[in-house]
Amino acid sequence: MIRSEIIKGQKSWVLENKNIKLCLAEQGGQMAPAAFMKDTKRPIEPYYINPWAEEDVDLSDEPDVLVPLRGDFFCMPYRRIFRPYLFGSSCNLSGRYKKVYWYQSH
Repeated sequence: MIRSEIIKGQKSWVLENKNIKLCLAEQGGQMAPAAFMKDTKRPIEPYYINPWAEEDVDLSDEPDVLVPLRGDFFCMPYRRIFRPYLFGSSCNLSGRYKKVYWYQSH
């Protein structure tokens, strides 16, 4: 089940099952917080969330990616590639840039 909620100041999708909870920010497709073996005495929580996530800080002069800075970027194939790129290719959630807000399709 996927639900949407505000996590540390960012609208995020929350993906959760018995063992894992993963939050994916709409702005930039960054993952965090995440908890593996979440219901144990010592869950594994490998990702960091910036200390200014919920503070009133002016970041207007900084790159947009610093606003929701957290965790890691979610990467997955978003299209079929018939020939490999010469120098490789990287992108976040759907190959767009950090200022693009993602949406959940049904």
